[in-house]
Formats: sequence, C-alpha cells, structure tokens
Amino acid sequence: MRSRFVVAAMLLAGLGLAAPGAAQPPAGGSRLVLHDVHTDVIDMQYTDGRLRLQTRIGSTPYTYKPAEEVIFQLKEAAALQIPDEPQFGFLGAPGDTVWVAPQDPVDGLLYAGWDTQSLDSGVFADDQVQLELKGVSGPGRLEMFQVGPLGEPIRLFSSSDTSYRTQAVPVHTHAHVNWSFTALGRYELTFQAKATLAGGGQVSSDPVRYTWVVGDTVTPTSTQTQLTASVSDRQVTLTATVQPQGAVGWVDFRHAGGSLGHTNVDGGTATLTTTSLPSGTHEITAHFIPKYDNDFAPSVSAPVTVVVEGPPTSVSPSASPSRSPSASPSPSTSQTPSPSATTTPPTSTSPACIPTTVNLPIVDNGHADIASRIVNGRIDIGVKTDAVRDPADVVLHLKPAAAITLPAGFEFLGPAGSTIWQIPQTQRSGIIWLGWNTESVSSPVQWSLTKVSGPGRVAVYEYTSLGQPRIHFNSGDGLPDTFTVAAGTHAHGNWAFTKQGVYKLTFRQQSQSTSDTATVTIVVGDVDPRPHAKRTTGCGGLPRTGDSLTPILVTGTGLLAAGVVLTFVMRRRRAAA
Repeated sequence: MRSRFVVAAMLLAGLGLAAPGAAQPPAGGSRLVLHDVHTDVIDMQYTDGRLRLQTRIGSTPYTYKPAEEVIFQLKEAAALQIPDEPQFGFLGAPGDTVWVAPQDPVDGLLYAGWDTQSLDSGVFADDQVQLELKGVSGPGRLEMFQVGPLGEPIRLFSSSDTSYRTQAVPVHTHAHVNWSFTALGRYELTFQAKATLAGGGQVSSDPVRYTWVVGDTVTPTSTQTQLTASVSDRQVTLTATVQPQGAVGWVDFRHAGGSLGHTNVDGGTATLTTTSLPSGTHEITAHFIPKYDNDFAPSVSAPVTVVVEGPPTSVSPSASPSRSPSASPSPSTSQTPSPSATTTPPTSTSPACIPTTVNLPIVDNGHADIASRIVNGRIDIGVKTDAVRDPADVVLHLKPAAAITLPAGFEFLGPAGSTIWQIPQTQRSGIIWLGWNTESVSSPVQWSLTKVSGPGRVAVYEYTSLGQPRIHFNSGDGLPDTFTVAAGTHAHGNWAFTKQGVYKLTFRQQSQSTSDTATVTIVVGDVDPRPHAKRTTGCGGLPRTGDSLTPILVTGTGLLAAGVVLTFVMRRRRAAA
C-alpha cells in the first residue's frame, strides 16, 4: 500500500501537480495596529556590536516589536488648523488642515516618541547617536517638531526640507515630538541610526521602515502581480513581480489547480525554477499571498503559457523554494531595571547615638520625574532619576541659565518683558528636565498641588501642538489645583517660577482608595542648593549595641523583683522591732 502511494506521488509530481502532503504557503496574519496608546516608535538598541531599531509599546514592563509587525494609526480627530503665524508656516498655509500625533498625551490619540534609554554611557562618542530620516513615501508631507520654552516650534525632521534629515539623540533619552502629516492616507517612513564608537569606528543600524496610516480606517494596500516564464531545455524559470515593491509576503506558483511551489517576495520579485513539468502546453499563474492581511491585499497574475518539449528529467523542482519567509529575529527584551529603594542606614553598633549630618543628592541636570508607584498596595510619590527616592531625600536645582523673558500672552505668569525661571517641556542641555510618570500604576492618578512655600508663584503647564499653554497648576490663582494623569503616562511640561529662591511644593496623589502626600524641594536660580541639601540625624529611643535586648530586660526585671522583696522584708523587721 505504501509503495502505491509513493508511485502516485511521483506521478503527480511528474504532472506538475502538488502531491498530497506537499508544503502549502504559510497562512498570513495581521499587523498590530496602535492608535491610542503610548509608544516609542523608534526604540534604539545596541547589542553584540550592532545598532538595531525596533518599537517599544506601553509602559513598564514594555512590549517590544519589530517595526514590520506594527501599523501606527493617527485618527482623523488629530486634525488641526494651521494658525496664521509665520513661525508655523513650514506646516502649510494658514487655515489648512494637518493631522498631528501630539507631543503631549491626548485621550484617543497615538502618543508617539523615541528612546535611547537602553544605550549605555561611554559607548559612543559624545554619548549620542545620529538618527536619520532616510525617506518618506505617502500622499502628503511629514513634519516632525517639538514646542520650545515659549511655545515656538523647533523643527526636527522634514520630508520636504533636506536641512532637517538628521538629529543627534543623546543616550538615556526618552522624548516625544509632534508627528504632522499634510494629507490622509498611508505613509512609509524610513529611519536609520548611526554612531561613532568612543574608541573609534562607525556602527549603523539597518534602514527600518515604519508604516503610518492617517485616517479612521486601516485599509490594506492593493497589489498587482505579473508573471514571466523562460524555458531552457526542460528547465522552466518562473518570475513574479509584485507591486508596490515594498509588499511583504509569498508568491505561490500554480498549474492545473495545483501548486508548483512558493517563494518569498524579495525586493518586489519572487522566482521559482522547476524541471518537473511534463511535455506539453501549460498555463501557470502567480498568486501573491500577503504576510499581513491588513497590510497588503492579495493579487493574481494573468496566466502565462509555457511549452515544454521532451520527457521530464526529474520529478521535483530543481531548486527547493523557501518554505516561509525568513523570520525577523525576536528583539531582546531590555527590561528597565527596577529602581533601587533608598537604603536604610545600617544598625549602629556603638553604645551611644551620635547625631550626624548627611548631604542629600542634588539633581540639576538631565531627566527626572515625579513618579507614582504602588508600594505595599498603596500609592507612593517618589522622585525618579537614576533611582526612585523619597522626595524628602533629594533636592532639585533649576540653574540660573533657565531664565527667560516673557513675551505677551503669558499674563498668568507676569507681564510681557518680565523674567521667569523655567524647567522646559522640551529637554535642554544643562537644565533639569522634570516630568511625571505613572508607568508603574494601573489606574488613573488624581494629582494635586496643595501648597507652595517660596518667594514667588509657581505654574506647571503643557503646550498644545501649536504652542498654546494648557495650565495644570497655578499657585497665583489659588490652590489646590488638580488634574488627572492616566495610568501608563510619561510626560513633560513647563515648570515656571517667577522669582529666584527656595520653593517647597506639596503634592497629593490619589489612586483608587489610597493617597499619598509629599513635599518636593526645588532651588531656583542663583541660589546655592547645598545648604538646603543637608540632613542631621537625631537620637531617639534606647541605644542599640547590636546584641539582643532580651537578656538585659530579663535581668533588669529580676533585679527589680528582688528589690521589691527586700524592701518588704526590711519594713516587716522594722515593724517587729
């Protein structure tokens, strides 16, 4: 019985038909569509001496995906009208519509950025990587920009202006920008990272293509497949061309209702060579099967006639087609290390407590967050830098260089021409960059500023994509002020102070049924922060020797009891006398 099956399979192969059990093309899937979550579209990794680009999704713990498995959808609710202001002229004419994935989180819209948080210091020259926009295809233009300290646009990347194609990105950066598109439709953005190693030499990533769909519907791109054939002796070479060239999937070559084999589409073409066709005239078609059904649509070529002369010389294709496309290597999931808790001073082994003065850390540069955590089931406020500390254990310093002069339109801070000191919404070299972070909680956080102690007023606000302030806290018009931060948020705003000096900001956070209150110290301007970053430990309770107190207490209790008995006996003797 088995020999009959083998003979039948050989005959089918000799006829150019797929034998029972022959490999079938892989079934396609769907790309993950992101449209209302936090994502670092471009996540940079450096492993085994290679730079790689991928996508990071959500918050701690993050999910990592190859870019080819993701579609970034910007819904039509992101539409904005270009203002009649010359500084926004690069977006288009006043009144025209642009669709913007915003720099700051907006409910229902994609919150997109990039990060180099996994890149270590000291690996690259100047601790930075060059990110290059290699190409953009789509129905409109791409403009990427941030909003500066006074609401002005800072251009970063442009598909129409070659002056904005490369940006230096420092290591340990997590940034968000405005991604603006001038028309609805599908876009392909190609980025590449390059860097100079600290010890010399160049490294670069592969160019990586990121797919964006601007609009409310993700529709697969239509495709067209064409087939050509050539015959040499009995060898038939089939070549399928799939348009557009970036279509990802397989081509299955079919003859008389069966499959001759399938191969990957590589650069828009797929090729199969076979000597298994019998003599005669054959009609062959090429069927494009997309790897992702929400990415590209399937298509079938017109039939091609192939004439084969002479007897078959083999019963199987001369070149074994690939069974499936080469899988993208799974990115190594780089877990963000858990922030180390503030260490408890070791138990003193001296018999007496000696008060000591300790210097608290001063943070005056780089990235910091007011972080929301869950500790023992309760919300807990911390200051996150290289670690998460209790706000009482750290001092923030806003340097004098943070001073700016107010233009008109910022009356909530002061009249035009007055000076303020501002932690900017967009990272600025040499100035602390303070944000807020709820990536470690699973429920929204009600964040309140309840009290401000200091020489001036304090305001915390974000800019919209087109530079209009959106105020969260303002001590100048009364406190408390409260706004809601969604779970999984990491955002930055402007922190403005109207005078130099020492400020103590008391915050309250509530999530579900738990709350926490903490005070953050910020030294502003030309003021030495060191005297305000000292703490003297005091003495309280019994001195500890490092030994168990149990024997001491037992002995003391015994002596006390003996004393009571002795006193009683002495009194009885006096009474008898």
